[in-house]
Amino acid sequence: MNQTSNEDPPEGFDNHFPDYSEDDIRAWSESHYAEQVSNPVEWFERSRALIATARITRKQADKLISRTEQDALHKVCSMLYGLSLENLFKAHWFLNKHGAPHLATWEPEATLPKEVKTHNLVKLARMINLELTDKRRHILEYLTESATWSGRYPCSLSSDDLGTSRLPGTFNVAEKIYRKLKKNFTLSD
Repeated sequence: MNQTSNEDPPEGFDNHFPDYSEDDIRAWSESHYAEQVSNPVEWFERSRALIATARITRKQADKLISRTEQDALHKVCSMLYGLSLENLFKAHWFLNKHGAPHLATWEPEATLPKEVKTHNLVKLARMINLELTDKRRHILEYLTESATWSGRYPCSLSSDDLGTSRLPGTFNVAEKIYRKLKKNFTLSD
């Protein structure tokens, strides 16, 4: 039996790795981060994953008999719709700011801009010039609340904030907004 120390690579392992300096690692990390944070396609793909999960959750909630379980799952579903729209709105914002990543003129930045450091869907919708009716604004406020607390926890931080009520058709409105805005990124759901 061949004994090796913890520092020896396993037999057959190629241990010829380049030496990277801290500056090399930092530069690579910043470049990788810039490509992720500024890439509207990355934001859209996360939006699509979240809405797919919201749709599955919605179907499951409709199967439940217990009103309290169904209500809890609808709140989680609302959180997922809210997070999906947040990512979709940010995808559009980054597309407007930086353009498409396949263009030669695309120059990513390695910082998350202050403007998009928010979960406020009404603010993000206004930033991409999405038309807001009173109903849409209310639904976006509800979905913002769902993404920040009511989809995650059973209660708010204080009794002063009882929350925004979910209007009938909330999920359908979220789906319509998604279908309208996804067209810049894909033809499929």
